[in-house]
Amino acid sequence: MYSTLIGHLSPLGRRADGRRVLRNPFDGLDAIAPAPGLVATVCVLLGSTAYDGLSTSPAWVNALQSAPFGGRAGLGTLGLLAAVAGVAALYAACLGAAGLIGGTRGCQAASPTRCCRSPSAT
Repeated sequence: MYSTLIGHLSPLGRRADGRRVLRNPFDGLDAIAPAPGLVATVCVLLGSTAYDGLSTSPAWVNALQSAPFGGRAGLGTLGLLAAVAGVAALYAACLGAAGLIGGTRGCQAASPTRCCRSPSAT
């Protein structure tokens, strides 16, 4: 999953004739097929990147230095898990808001790529 995602984000691509080309890194994202674990992988990537940026803030450094339990490693791990959980919660909230705006209730279990409309939207 991870390597497929990174490959599609690459600025190197191939045309239909097989020739290698330089492209916008985001041009390959539309070719990613929905797969189990894709959303979790993206949430972990974004959450760990957010934690990496926030971990050098003075407030976090002070909190790590005065960690009452688990020491630096324990509090650092909790911070990383909280950042990933925060990204996942934001994703879920945005998904729910998009469903409310778009009038969808979710996807059918038999066909996860085909979403159904709510009865009130038809």
